[in-house]
Amino acid sequence: MFIRKQKNNFTSLIRNAKQNYFKDKFSEHKNNSSKLWNLIKCLSKDGGENKSGISHIVENKVVITDSTSIAEIFNRYFIDIPTKYLASLAEYQGLTDVSFETSINFAILPITENDVLELLMSVPSHKATGDDGIGIKILMTAAPAIVPSLTRVLNLCLTKKHFPKAWKIANVSLFLKEMEAETIKNAFGQYQYPNSFETVGKTDLSFNEQISP
Repeated sequence: MFIRKQKNNFTSLIRNAKQNYFKDKFSEHKNNSSKLWNLIKCLSKDGGENKSGISHIVENKVVITDSTSIAEIFNRYFIDIPTKYLASLAEYQGLTDVSFETSINFAILPITENDVLELLMSVPSHKATGDDGIGIKILMTAAPAIVPSLTRVLNLCLTKKHFPKAWKIANVSLFLKEMEAETIKNAFGQYQYPNSFETVGKTDLSFNEQISP
């Protein structure tokens, strides 16, 4: 009798400790859906081996065991969260125009030959050849001779605010994704479009580095 009483007390202590732990964790991560789902998954485990999901849930003191009903309860809960928060937010009044003067002038620095050479030599050698038919290995070999001219062309593009249309051309190849034989007849929308732009055109990354945070 004494052992049974102690066992019941021990079980009660464990149950209360678990309830308090998960209550605190749910309150702590109430705005983090990823953490909430991890907690829910943890609660649904039975000895660490149960992967069948949540077997039951209590709503309004009623035990729900139907999987569809359980899913709908969770869906309603997460759908209602933004509605509750939006109701407490003040109505958006729009942006206020602010006029101010600044002495800071934005300017794009000219691309240097070292920039172009570094970017050209860093392009992976396995990259596909572009519409011009010139492979990256050839460009790397000829880099000492073409970098000065290429640098002038790129800086001219920045100055004139114009990018050569030829560098925007890409070779497009169609190939069918793997699929079951019975779906071949519906394969029109199942194509991938790998493309290869001209390698020289990829050296404009130096411009992107200047304007990126």
